[in-house]
Amino acid sequence: DGKKHKIAIDNPADNVNSRRGSSGILTAVTKEKGISDKETNLKDYISHRAYEEKDGFLLGEKEVTIVEDLLFQKYLMEKCGYYTKKKEGSCLDYQMEYILAGKSSDRENLKTVVNRLLILRETANFLYLLTDSSKKAEAEALAMTLAAVILFPELKDLIKLSILIAWAYAESVNDVKILLEGGKVPLGKDRMSWNMSLKNAMKLELVGEKAGLKQGLTYEQYLHTMLAVMKREERNLRFMDIVEMDIRQT
Repeated sequence: DGKKHKIAIDNPADNVNSRRGSSGILTAVTKEKGISDKETNLKDYISHRAYEEKDGFLLGEKEVTIVEDLLFQKYLMEKCGYYTKKKEGSCLDYQMEYILAGKSSDRENLKTVVNRLLILRETANFLYLLTDSSKKAEAEALAMTLAAVILFPELKDLIKLSILIAWAYAESVNDVKILLEGGKVPLGKDRMSWNMSLKNAMKLELVGEKAGLKQGLTYEQYLHTMLAVMKREERNLRFMDIVEMDIRQT
């Protein structure tokens, strides 16, 4: 009749996909266990103050080499605290997360880093799903069932895609949970390192890490990866904020 009609699809993937960016994800991956409530006023620190740039004792700018910059990144990782290695007595417990996110509270910095990790992991997990014929077959079977129930078989492929996207996202949330608990997650998944079944994924029931699988990168190494692609000036100013915070605490 030329009119648009809404079709109700009881697709469990919709509930999973709608969770993106929600504040509840931080609770899901941490269970609110030990999250710092520290916060500070950023206007007090150099990255938010007006200041004059002067040469001081430097005769001119020295170009920083790649090796020197990598050594500085390593120095930051060793000296600054983060979620899995808190720095006691500091103004903010999650100093690395502050350098990466630049928010005024530990909670907001951790939330920002968690969301970045989710994006990174979801991309890798979705690409893996596209190569796994058995998992694609599971998603297709569920999609066919849902499409048959609503008597619209032509929607099968769209429903299948939404299921695969939701499955990749659920695996990513589980990945972040593993990282924050001190475990390891490989950059690229395979059948052995995949953790979430389709059933668990559609309910977003996190399962943690498979027993005996200790391969991949730690949370610290993922932070280092994000640090490596930061703008150098922004990173350095935020580190100077951290130095000021520590001096004032002392």
